[in-house]
Amino acid sequence: MFFTRRSSGPARRMDGLIAHHARIARDRIRVIRVDVDKYPELAAELGVEAVPAIVLLRGRTPIGRLVGRASSAEIRELIDAHVPRVG
Repeated sequence: MFFTRRSSGPARRMDGLIAHHARIARDRIRVIRVDVDKYPELAAELGVEAVPAIVLLRGRTPIGRLVGRASSAEIRELIDAHVPRVG
């Protein structure tokens, strides 16, 4: 899940990176964008206190996270560390 807020410049700037990695790893991950202003309960449940934030879930269990503006390499490392490659 990609937690964002409309008024967050860093979160808006990460949209392109998130979309890029969603395309590359489309057989491994599904990206869901969550506006913390619309869904504060979900953000609180997953311990999101700042945006942008990426929380990887397996089922309903968080297995990895990045908080703050992340580079493409950091996002790729997060996915590779927690989500096995298919095939």
